[in-house]
Amino acid sequence: MTLAEESITKPVFLVGMPASGKTTLGLQVALRLRKHGKPCVFIDLDQVIEDMAGSTVVELFAESEAVFRQIEQQALQQVVESTLDFSVPVVIACGGGVVECEANRQILRGQCCIYLDCAVPVLAKRAVQQGGRPLLSGIVGVAGNSQRMEAEMASILQRRRSYYEEVSEAVLEVGVDSLEKDVINLLELISIMSKGRL
Repeated sequence: MTLAEESITKPVFLVGMPASGKTTLGLQVALRLRKHGKPCVFIDLDQVIEDMAGSTVVELFAESEAVFRQIEQQALQQVVESTLDFSVPVVIACGGGVVECEANRQILRGQCCIYLDCAVPVLAKRAVQQGGRPLLSGIVGVAGNSQRMEAEMASILQRRRSYYEEVSEAVLEVGVDSLEKDVINLLELISIMSKGRL
């Protein structure tokens, strides 16, 4: 199967832990398809939230996580409804905590969702390097933060894993190989799902 043969016939929602690569991989998939003459729209749910609220995700979390989750639910519903009007394929990267809300899980259960499953040590390393994660901001920058970050990531994943699996049609292990390999694997999985072979 060549890259040019990959296709997306319905909106694809990527879910998973912070730093699992949802935004990076989603954007790369869209860019790869465009490069091969297949129009594709990429949507970052956090960006939609920021546009709706007029504040950054970090600022919203600082105000109140409850306020953020309420706006997140509105943004998710808006994105789902807007994809009905798209005439081209759409890939949507959801925030890591989108599954915390039952209403969001109900919305996502009716969509084509892929859970990007990434090992905790990889998540922790990326989160320390990247920073800017609202739920983890108190850990980054602290001496010995790698161990603390890994423990926090493990705790969050334990709480969320069943939710990720509940809303997803498929699970893709990421972060083991190169970014290029992860992109190719995601493209192949999307193609299989779009053709109803999963």
